Amino acid sequence: GFHLSLDVGFLCNGVLSGLVACTALCDVATPTSSIVIGLLSGLVVYPACSRLMQWARIDDPVDAVAVHAGSGFFGVVATAFCTPPCEKLKMAGTLRGAEAEFCSDEHTLLGQLEMQLWGALLIVCWAFLISMFFFLFCAVCERVKSLELKHVREIQDILAQTDLNGSLSEAADSLLGIRLASVGERSSLVRQLLEQRAQGSLKEMKDFQAALEELRCGWRQSALEPKTSCFVEAMVHLVYAC
Repeated sequence: GFHLSLDVGFLCNGVLSGLVACTALCDVATPTSSIVIGLLSGLVVYPACSRLMQWARIDDPVDAVAVHAGSGFFGVVATAFCTPPCEKLKMAGTLRGAEAEFCSDEHTLLGQLEMQLWGALLIVCWAFLISMFFFLFCAVCERVKSLELKHVREIQDILAQTDLNGSLSEAADSLLGIRLASVGERSSLVRQLLEQRAQGSLKEMKDFQAALEELRCGWRQSALEPKTSCFVEAMVHLVYAC
C-alpha cells in the first residue's frame, strides 16, 4: 500500500482514516490508545482496504469505502480493547455513561468484543440496505430515461424515413400519424410532444423535429442503456405499468 513517490491524496486519506477510526472510541480511549489506533488505521487498515478494492475491481476513485467503511469498522471493533482511566475518573466524580460500563467489575474483554462485532455487523447491514435501495432507485430512474430516449430516437427514425420536403398524400399522412401514435402509447415523453403538436404549438414538422432533438440532447445518453439485471428490468416494467 506504500508509494515510492508522495501521493497527497493517499496521504490525506490515511490521515482521515485515523480520524474515522478514533471516532467510535472517543469517549473510552486514552490519548495513547487513540494515537495507536489512529496510526494503525492510517498505516495498515486503509492501505490494505484500498488495495483490496483495487483487487476486487470495484470503482472507488476517492477510496471512500477504504476510508469510511474499512477504518470505521476497525474503529468500532478496536473500541473493545480500550480502557478509560477509571481511577482518575472516579476521583474526579465524572465516571458515567460508557466509561462507567467499561470500568465496572462485570466488564470483560471478550464480552465487549462480541458486542462491538455485533454492532459493526448491524451497521454494515443497515448501510448496505439503505445504499442498495438508493442505488436501485437511481438505476430504475436511469433505465426508464434510457427507454424514453429509445422511443424518441424511434420517432426520429420514422421521420427520417419519410419524405417531408414534399406534400404527403392523405394515406401517407394517416400512416405517419398511426406510427407516431403507436410510439406515443409506449412513451409518455413522446405522447406529450404529440399532444403539443395536436394543440398547434408544434404544428410545423421542423419545429417538432427540433423539439425531439432538443429533448434527446438534453436528457443525454443513459449509462444504463445496455442490458441490466432482471430485477431492475422488472422494476422498470412496473413503473411503466403504473
